[in-house]
Amino acid sequence: MKPLIRATALLLTLGSPAYGQTGAPPGAAARIEQYVYDLADDSMMGRVLGNPGYIKAAHYVATVLRNAGVGPAFYEAGASLDGYFHEFDIDVETIREPARGTIAPSGRGTVRTYNVVGIVPGSDRNRREELIVVGAHLDHVGWPNQREIYNGASDNASGVAAVLEVARRVAHDPAPQSVLFVFFGAEEVGKLGSLAFVGLMSSADADVRAYINVDDVGHLGRGSNGRPLVTILHGKFACPAMIASARAIGDELDFDVSDIDRKGSFTRSDHFSFFQAGIPVLFFTSGNEYDEYHQPTDIPALLDYELLGGVADLVSGVVRAVTENAAGCAVLQR
Repeated sequence: MKPLIRATALLLTLGSPAYGQTGAPPGAAARIEQYVYDLADDSMMGRVLGNPGYIKAAHYVATVLRNAGVGPAFYEAGASLDGYFHEFDIDVETIREPARGTIAPSGRGTVRTYNVVGIVPGSDRNRREELIVVGAHLDHVGWPNQREIYNGASDNASGVAAVLEVARRVAHDPAPQSVLFVFFGAEEVGKLGSLAFVGLMSSADADVRAYINVDDVGHLGRGSNGRPLVTILHGKFACPAMIASARAIGDELDFDVSDIDRKGSFTRSDHFSFFQAGIPVLFFTSGNEYDEYHQPTDIPALLDYELLGGVADLVSGVVRAVTENAAGCAVLQR
């Protein structure tokens, strides 16, 4: 494989249990709930970039990946987690207020932060160079009012938790194509983590077939038929296998899956960095606005963890459907 994604994942034995497209393993909702409570704890200090709380959150995610059997994307480092981290620097002066003051009170200088990246190499040696990327942004906004910590349970501990659960399932039952799991920093200040990562993948000439993004799925709302509403956005560079599988699996799970952008969300999350590079994307998000968005009241106690388990089922099913489709998805020429 190319150096960026050398096959170093800690794969489990061939006899490990395989989970079906929509069959959640026991304890999924409880695991997701624990991830959200841990990531949205005050000790994470709002997961704002350049802050010890964000570093703690990144190490937490890398530890969960390693314990689940998802290997580091960059290199093995023994007991160290360093192989999971993609470091990049941000010019503080490019960050808008009030985030700039939270990150660097002087408003000047450079902040180093990182994305967390794990890999499960593909089970099909002929397709292992093909990459499906699944991700969620890890950062949040810190304490913008200078008084209270904004813990970001729905935005986006919910998406991180769902993707961690998907990663666990893929590690137990590897897909034909390799799957990268990426948890982005600096999304809240301009999608800078995903921009840096897409640049890295481009320079490595990596064969990225699709990106699946999960952001802010803790408050789903209800569709016109009363079912929980999941919005999927994809833009014009669509991968038909992803869209069709999302609709079919969503229906099996009794979700109302809609591609109506009610919140004007398409340009606002990390999938847009991949979309701009001509890579097919699928963005899972809630279908409605909610009062707790970017407020200190976005707390874990308000989320429905059975529904979040269903979101993990939906994303897992889409990943499986796309990777097992021989035609798969391909980067489109714009």
